[in-house]
Amino acid sequence: MNDDAHNPWRDGPRSPFSGAAFNHLSVQVAVGVAVGILVAFLAIWQIMEWRSRVALEQAAHLLQQQLQEAQREQQALRRSQLAEQQARIQRAQQLQRQAEAQTQQRLRLSQDRQDKEDAFRRAYVKPSECEDGGGADAVACANHYIRAKRAAEAAAARRGS
Repeated sequence: MNDDAHNPWRDGPRSPFSGAAFNHLSVQVAVGVAVGILVAFLAIWQIMEWRSRVALEQAAHLLQQQLQEAQREQQALRRSQLAEQQARIQRAQQLQRQAEAQTQQRLRLSQDRQDKEDAFRRAYVKPSECEDGGGADAVACANHYIRAKRAAEAAAARRGS
């Protein structure tokens, strides 16, 4: 008899993964591994996309805050410059009003002096010895004129005009 026909080891040791069952199981494992890798890749991709979106939103928020701060600073600077400009204009207007007031006061004083001088000249009467306009009494006539003028000025000062 042929003992080799019943020998299970005739073709070598048999593995439980040999044959059709092995092919079916190996395909399942390969598909499972592939699906696992794909799911892991998609999960990692989603996480990276989410992190990128969060970082982008944070950057946009920070940029918006910086932009608003810059606008506030610019508005504050404009308000400050406007206030300084208005202050300069007000100072210039005040100086102009003061200069005009001083000019008016000088004109009034000058006019008052002229009016007093004219009133004195109209009221002053030369002594008869000073009428001829010359002679030895010219100094005496000038002194008379000066004394009369000082007296008129003192009288005007007492009246308050």
